[in-house]
Amino acid sequence: MTRSARALVLILGCARVLGGQTKVHDTTFVLAARTPDRWPGPYIGNGHLGGIITATGIGAMPVLVAGLYEEAPGDVPRITSIPAWNVVDLFDGARWLSAQAATPAALQQYVQTLDMYAGTVHTTYDWVDGDRRMSVEVDQLISRADPHLAAVRVRVVPRFAGRVRIAFPLTAWPPPRRLPLAQVERYDPAWGPKDTWYPGHVTIRSRRAALTADGGEVSLDGTPDGRTTMVAQLAAVAWPHGLPGAVADTTVVGDSAAVSLSFDAAAGRRYTFTKFVGNATSLEGADPASRAATVARVARAHGYEAVRAASAAAWAQRWKTDIEITGHPELQRIVRAMLFQ
Repeated sequence: MTRSARALVLILGCARVLGGQTKVHDTTFVLAARTPDRWPGPYIGNGHLGGIITATGIGAMPVLVAGLYEEAPGDVPRITSIPAWNVVDLFDGARWLSAQAATPAALQQYVQTLDMYAGTVHTTYDWVDGDRRMSVEVDQLISRADPHLAAVRVRVVPRFAGRVRIAFPLTAWPPPRRLPLAQVERYDPAWGPKDTWYPGHVTIRSRRAALTADGGEVSLDGTPDGRTTMVAQLAAVAWPHGLPGAVADTTVVGDSAAVSLSFDAAAGRRYTFTKFVGNATSLEGADPASRAATVARVARAHGYEAVRAASAAAWAQRWKTDIEITGHPELQRIVRAMLFQ
């Protein structure tokens, strides 16, 4: 009997399939990491959208869409990565967080937790940049209740008084370095996985950023290379009202667009920002841009906690069918991780 077969026998021998709801606070639904210098991060998704969370929680996350493919000349058809929707960047007056290496020295008291029961990722750390320190807390989800919705909430506590800036972009990925795999007759042993496996590319056709009464909006529309499918994204951003010295602006550069906010931060005060993103394609119907906008705007109107609760309730329905293992919490965690993925 092989090792994998013995493991399967062990799992089936001590498991029972449940029809009832599992315990919300069961720690075997939780996976945690305490160091930022690792890859990959946790995977989240809802069956339609799926991606990998970065160490900071707000770095550009590759996101794939089920059924969305490109077909570039000379290459094989590839599932396509849509523009990074989750990016939120912080400026402490001297440096952007995205320019800081994700090391234990820069991101201190670091914890990143995947809650498989609710399908959420929670990341906390203190960003240390010279004599400046900022506590960062990020909550992120791809909604199980709405396959076209994703959201990220960022809470920051500057440990200094001074000017702070926060940016909310949508950013397209650059074209990959392609191999003409549709024409290759012989495999080169020097090729590695990154040379042959890479996601497809979306060429941006339009981009927009605008300020609104309650925050801002950013949108990108494009088509996968070699195809006519339309891909649309709209991010609806919300930030606190009445921030001292607040100045909001927009930026549209190349294949990215962003809304940004700068303000005079008080030391020790917590500030909360949210970004709701609607994603839609013409594979599912006409006018994907309008559908993406509606998803994002409705989510912003309801707020992050309502979006999180709806997604968690949908995940709870999925977990009504579970495999429960008694007396072996580590094996229980492994099995639930496989079920979650």
